Amino acid sequence: MTLLVKDDFTEEAKDIRDSVIKDGFKEEVGPDGATYTGISKIEVPNLVNKVGDMVDDFEMKMSFFRLNLKGEMPHSFVHSDEICADWAGLLYLNPEEQVKGGTAFWKHKIMRWDKLPSDETVNDLGLTQEEFGTKLNEDWKNQDMWEMSGFMGMKFNRFLIYPTKMFHSRYPHEGFGDNADNGRLVWVCFFNGKINNN
Repeated sequence: MTLLVKDDFTEEAKDIRDSVIKDGFKEEVGPDGATYTGISKIEVPNLVNKVGDMVDDFEMKMSFFRLNLKGEMPHSFVHSDEICADWAGLLYLNPEEQVKGGTAFWKHKIMRWDKLPSDETVNDLGLTQEEFGTKLNEDWKNQDMWEMSGFMGMKFNRFLIYPTKMFHSRYPHEGFGDNADNGRLVWVCFFNGKINNN
């Protein structure tokens, strides 16, 4: 399994959206040391439980809501999230009249990777892990090094699961809207376990 999609994920989607917007957003420093805007860590246990129902040996590592407005660009054109957990989950929370873009997946034009390579593959290139990390970070910021290999369109209350090693980004890269009511709003979670696909 590469991607798993569940539409109409929760009956509480509208109420959750309203609660998150009412609670507000702030800046947070992520596990990569970068500062991220538009973060809400309001707890919604029912969302976590719904993910847990889909995963054996479930372990939630992190979850938050993210708001991105027009003019906001990501730190990198492409990235992966393997430092967070094995799996990423994304719940789209914009109503249909606001829907724009979604999540893109990317392949390196030269190396043809669509996810982080194994340590053995890196070693075969004659690179240390540190050298490879430095080169990959440079390539992540260079749009010309990537071609889109997949895309999942945004839809209200659609939940997407994918391996964190996959190269991905929001797409388009720029956020949209000018306030919490019309900006790009998603719930992001990172977790470990085995997807049971029930």
